[in-house]
Amino acid sequence: PSSLGAYLQTGWATPLLAQISDGLRAAFPDILCDLPLTGAWAFKFDDQLKKGMEAHADAAAVNVNVWITPEKFNMNNSTGGLVVFDATAAGAMGFDEYNGGTTARRTALLEETSTTV
Repeated sequence: PSSLGAYLQTGWATPLLAQISDGLRAAFPDILCDLPLTGAWAFKFDDQLKKGMEAHADAAAVNVNVWITPEKFNMNNSTGGLVVFDATAAGAMGFDEYNGGTTARRTALLEETSTTV
């Protein structure tokens, strides 16, 4: 495996995560309103493999991404390395069907139906 992951549903429900969630809600009340934190995950990737998260869809009313990476490893200073597509899964394609496809197909679908932000 190229990463180690932890999920809210499987034990990553820590007091620090609750504090971060509350802090984000206080900092962005017009965006997060009273939406509850329903999912959270963290990954540590193998530094030698230089492979990170592949293109994928997240099902959320609001999605917050926090990257904790030393600046010297940022491979794209104009974006911070994270590409966000303003899109939904094509047609009637569901979350599991979309995320079950190949990375190349997901990227192609995103590029066909969206703009990067």
